[in-house]
Order: sequence, then structure tokens, then C-alpha cells
Amino acid sequence: MKKFEILITATIFFLITAVVLFTGCQKNAKEPTSEEISLTAESIPKVLYNASFDNMRLPDGTTTEILNNGSTVKLSFPKGIYLIGVNSVSGEIQRLSETEYTCTGDCTKGCDVIYAGGSFGCSACEPSTITCTGKSKNLTEIQGKGFVDFNAGISFIKSKEDAAKLFAGPDNLLNIPEVRKAMKAFNLKIHGSENPDFTDKKQYREVGLNLFGCLVTYMAPSTLNHNYFNLRGGEDELVDAASWSCRCDAPAGSSGCTKDSGIGYKKCTSGACTSCTMIVN
Repeated sequence: MKKFEILITATIFFLITAVVLFTGCQKNAKEPTSEEISLTAESIPKVLYNASFDNMRLPDGTTTEILNNGSTVKLSFPKGIYLIGVNSVSGEIQRLSETEYTCTGDCTKGCDVIYAGGSFGCSACEPSTITCTGKSKNLTEIQGKGFVDFNAGISFIKSKEDAAKLFAGPDNLLNIPEVRKAMKAFNLKIHGSENPDFTDKKQYREVGLNLFGCLVTYMAPSTLNHNYFNLRGGEDELVDAASWSCRCDAPAGSSGCTKDSGIGYKKCTSGACTSCTMIVN
């Protein structure tokens, strides 16, 4: 009888051990969850600084949201900052407060959004013979786009360091109603006219200007009273911009990145470039 009890006890012990081992193996071999699939998402900060997207510098404070198990990242710009351009189909000005970047490929694994060196891209597919490509939602049909900060207003630039913090701005900057209205009011205060006559170049000097977060040059009077916008040092406090130039960064060497005049200001327009930058000397 004792031998029989010992045999039963040993059998029960063996069964329990087998179940535990089998369960452990199953845990190790389980299908990955959505969180595990999105491991690359952990490398994407929730708030971005010094980041770029689609050959443009993103506004600091842009937030991210990972979608579709890691294959899409949604970018939301800070309040009051919009990505603005002209729709190539309708010809209308579009304002975007957010956009998305999605990686697609007919692969079983991989093809997730990754973030490295301040830029977005896509991870490789498995198997590697399949291509994974990234595409930006709602940006394909927008031309001459750039960021505009409606919180910034208009102000003279006080240093070249300040200039480096500003956006290149969209090609159609002056066609934005709020910008055009504010620019006329600015001209009226500085020159006494909404549409000054800049024929006599000797009466003016080209200086740096922050126009709704965008870097432009402005034709200021050669002698600017310090009472204008509380400039403590008068005209000496302004940054000379006569030698600033335009450069096409992408595609490198392309033409079309030139200065374009507005109501008293000049900015770099992209032309055939996807990234046109004003070079501050």
C-alpha cells in the first residue's frame, strides 16, 4: 500500500513539473503583443527638440503619438504654429496643425517608424528582399510649404543667434491674411506708410526681421529712432542683413532658391528646392 501511495505522489509531482515547464516554454514562445511590436517607438521622444521632418526643421515642442503598432507616427505642432503651403490641385492656402509619417511594406516583420539623429525613417523589412518605404500624409500636394508661428508677431532681430532659431517660412508668406495685415501696420509705424516707396536705396538699410517666426530681411530707415519698438541702442542694435543669401539644401545645387520681395521685406523662396535656407553671414 505504501509503495502504491509513493507511486501516486511521484506521478503527481511529475505532472505538476511538466505543466510548469510547458507553461514556461509557452510564455517564451508567445506571439509578441502590440507593445512589443512597437519597440522602435520607445526611441521616439514624446516631445521633440532639434528634430527635422521632410527636409524641414520641426518646431520645438512638437509632440508624437505612435499608431498602427509602430508603423505610423503622428506629429502635432505646438499651439499657434502651422505648416502652411499652397495646394497644387486647388491652389488654396492650407494650414496644417499636424501630420503623419507611415512606413509600408509587404513584409512579416519590421517596417516600423524609427527616429535617429533628429530625423524619421523606416526600419528594414523581414525578409530583407522586401522594400519598406515612408510617406508623409497630407504633404504630397502642398507646395512651397513652411512653418509660421502666429504667436510671434513682428520684431527686429537683435543677434545672429536669434536668426538661427527662426523658420525659413512658406513661399506664400505675404498671402496669409494675418501676416499681410500685420506687415502693413508695421510699415505704417516704421515708415509712416503701409506701402513705402523704396526706390531711393540710400535712405534704407537691410536688417534682420522676425516675421511670425520666419526669418526675413527688412528695409528699415537708415536712421532708426530708438523709440521704435523700444530699441535701447537705436539702429546699432539691429543686425545688418545686406549680405545674407539664399541656398538650396535639398536637392543640393538645385536652382530657384532666391530672395523674393514682399511689402518692405525679402525672404528666400524655394522654387525647385524642397529645402531653401537663408544664409546668415
